[in-house]
Amino acid sequence: MMKRKNKLMLMALVFTLFQGCASCLQQPCVAGKHFPEPGSCPIPGHAQGSPGGVCNNFLGNFGCDEPDNKCVSNSCIPCGQPGMVCCDHQGCDGTAACVKPKEDHTFPVCSNACTQVGDSCCENSQCGNGLVCNGNTQKCVAANASTCGMGPTSFTIGVVADSTKCGSWVSINGTSLQAAKDCVQSQVLAAGGHFAPDNTPIKQLDFCNSGSGIDPSAPVTITAFSDADGLACAHSLCTNCTSTVPGPCP
Repeated sequence: MMKRKNKLMLMALVFTLFQGCASCLQQPCVAGKHFPEPGSCPIPGHAQGSPGGVCNNFLGNFGCDEPDNKCVSNSCIPCGQPGMVCCDHQGCDGTAACVKPKEDHTFPVCSNACTQVGDSCCENSQCGNGLVCNGNTQKCVAANASTCGMGPTSFTIGVVADSTKCGSWVSINGTSLQAAKDCVQSQVLAAGGHFAPDNTPIKQLDFCNSGSGIDPSAPVTITAFSDADGLACAHSLCTNCTSTVPGPCP
């Protein structure tokens, strides 16, 4: 009976530690970083769960006490404002966007760098404030409706230029692929394009244009959704070319 009781107590202890150790899955804090920088270590003397304090890591009392704080590297730091880490559920204040930095093993941060029409898209082709990223220009553009860009899933939608057959893409959040396409359809049509078939990967292709009378041969690299479209796209980039062939120029 005593052995069984000890075993149950051990299992309970392990379960408690497992529940309270979500921060153990993160990168350890760095001594050279200072609060409220992500990765900074807890400040001695600060109460557990308070800003700058160690995170709450016990069953039923996980994370930080303040809703605008997030547990990062076992330290409670402010979140949600531009330049700070995103709060839970990718939350940011105002129109700021929650974006993933280029560096690996870093937390997403709130940014105002990609929240206005014409702004360059943030990392991973993201835009905030309900805007969408035009994959061809890497600029933030207006969505088709006020609810566009608010869904839980990010969709990459292929676009084919009507006149050249060159391929590009836009990235937008939505509740479904069709809802995402509905959001950007008017912009795609206005730009003289149409949607590529769903789930068709975009290709990067090399061609050689020659016989233009200006340059005996000119290599071009284009993006398209088929080899035939790629050939038309490459040929459209040269004036009066007599030949456009796949592959590099000899």
